Amino acid sequence: MGGRTMKKSKSIRLIALLVVSLSGCTHTYSAPKGPVSGYQQTSKIPLRVEVYLSNELRTAKWEKQILGDTFRIPLGDAFVQNSEVIARNCLPML
Repeated sequence: MGGRTMKKSKSIRLIALLVVSLSGCTHTYSAPKGPVSGYQQTSKIPLRVEVYLSNELRTAKWEKQILGDTFRIPLGDAFVQNSEVIARNCLPML
């Protein structure tokens, strides 16, 4: 009877190991909070620009699945926060 219990115990451990290894997790990381920097402002030009931030852009995220794990970075808030900075500093360069 002792051998039978050992076999059962090993089977349970093997099943538990398979369940744990096959279950996935979701890892969510944050995009940088501060505004982008490093762009030098160039001479201003008389131009009015309207920046349209669609719902798709506001809810944008990067997502990748590797071996059952999902890695996610929500980017929409960072895009919205930095849109004015980019428009003010980079448009004159175009």
